[in-house]
Amino acid sequence: MTQLNHKQPLISVSMPAYNAELYIAESIESVLNQRYKHFELIVCDDGSTDHTLEIIKSYEKKDPRIKVFSMSENMGLASVRNFISGKTQGKYIALLDSDDLCSPERFDEQVRMLESGECDVCASEYYTLDMGNGKKRARHRYESDADLKALLTIYNPICNSTTMISRELMLKFPYKENLKGGPEDYDLWVNL
Repeated sequence: MTQLNHKQPLISVSMPAYNAELYIAESIESVLNQRYKHFELIVCDDGSTDHTLEIIKSYEKKDPRIKVFSMSENMGLASVRNFISGKTQGKYIALLDSDDLCSPERFDEQVRMLESGECDVCASEYYTLDMGNGKKRARHRYESDADLKALLTIYNPICNSTTMISRELMLKFPYKENLKGGPEDYDLWVNL
């Protein structure tokens, strides 16, 4: 288990949430169960109409690393992601959607890679789950040669919820708020 070492960089986990009451507790737990403990988790409810806000506020009361914000109306994913980025304090921002989970070693491995100086953005392969039985359904490999050419000619190989990026870059290249439904991530990777 990683011991808290204040020489370790602080990670800011960015979690936008909208009507996520079915999954958000598991998503938050996957962050709290990281071996790497030097993080803040910033969750922003985007005007949910279910019990999402109550759930995330209950976690905020239990752990001082969790910071909760709430939009009075639904602003959209790109706007909320930019809002969260502006609230972060960490050297790195780990992106995680409110219906996704991360493995316990994710932060350890990504910080090690980013601190090595080999890259400014780190992403990984991921699995999709069958929510009916919790079993892994499909494995999606991350292509290590995901360069601009691949992004422009093949497909977007970068899964947003597996990404960790320097805060400096995230603030320099914010999401375009006029893009909706997925292209905001793709646009960010191309601009980077």
